[in-house]
Amino acid sequence: MASPPYRLPPALTERWAAARWPTTLGRRSLLRAGLSVPYVALAIWLDLHGIRSADNVRLEHAAESLGSPVTVGAMAHAFPPVPLAIARVLPGGAAALGIVGALCAGGILQLAWERLVRAQVPHWLVAVLLVGVGGAPVFWFNAVDNLVGFLGVALFAVAAAGMLDFLYLGRTSGGYAAGLSLALAVLCDPAALVYVGSILVAVPFLAWERFRNEPSSIRSAIAVIAFPSVAVLGAWAFLEWRFTGTVHHPLTLAPRAFTFPLGVTGGFLRAASHVGWQLLAAPIFAVTAVLLLFRRPVAFLALVAVPLDLVVTVWLGLHPSTEQGLVLLDLVGLLAVERRPGSLVSAVLAIETVAGLACALVLTDAAGTGQLLHVLGL
Repeated sequence: MASPPYRLPPALTERWAAARWPTTLGRRSLLRAGLSVPYVALAIWLDLHGIRSADNVRLEHAAESLGSPVTVGAMAHAFPPVPLAIARVLPGGAAALGIVGALCAGGILQLAWERLVRAQVPHWLVAVLLVGVGGAPVFWFNAVDNLVGFLGVALFAVAAAGMLDFLYLGRTSGGYAAGLSLALAVLCDPAALVYVGSILVAVPFLAWERFRNEPSSIRSAIAVIAFPSVAVLGAWAFLEWRFTGTVHHPLTLAPRAFTFPLGVTGGFLRAASHVGWQLLAAPIFAVTAVLLLFRRPVAFLALVAVPLDLVVTVWLGLHPSTEQGLVLLDLVGLLAVERRPGSLVSAVLAIETVAGLACALVLTDAAGTGQLLHVLGL
């Protein structure tokens, strides 16, 4: 007697619409280009006034130090390889890297806009949220100033969106996109190693609603998302070992990694306090987290993995900038906005988003955005 056919658990399509927005790749590309225009203009303006990003200048010099032609032995020392490859190929130096970051900013905002439209968020609230995040100094400063960190955050956002499509809509392509994006993030920023961990911690909680009776499916989902990152890490470690005799070169980008100058406990408490202040300046994340706590407690546990990720990153000494952490929290908050928010929730989100702009200005590193605001006369 033949066994009954196996059926996958139904997709949770009530979470948001399955159709992409805009519907065609051409329209999505045009929207991304349009959203990136202000950031590209800012990058060009800064270059014309001789204002260069220290982070992007260091990346430019690192790419030039690889020599010509680039040998395999030299590439073994070239971490992070993806930003270095971009800096190596593009003419224009640090200015071109700022434009690349500006283009990434447009892509991130289109991704968030699409997610909000598919969640049937009111149009006026979509506008407020996007302006609140994309118009914040911490966002545009990261976009044009720190290609390494911004690429890592952007790829994390792509991975999170793909993971949600994979788990809730049953899109295999979403799982592939999540896995590949995380792998690229690891090759962009050492801090992305902890991003991968937070995604893997979140998967069981997010997958519980759909695969609660299929534990093996949860393990399979983790494997699909984690395998590319494990593969690229293993390949890079082998390459470095083969040509340099060590696999620790990536940590040279974070000289304070695993040093714990305040002690293990003291360092952890300081990292938790640091991220706590960031949460106060990321009201979109805070509001969506509170809503999830009362409406979908299991999914709330997945969302908590993001600030915990930041705490661990700071504690271990990988230390993403304050601005980078704020951008990450804001983007995750946008992706987690509930479907069809009511009028009260919409009003709270709008008020908190506007208030968050003021908080971000106050809490941003004075040597970063504050300096740029002074240069711009703001």
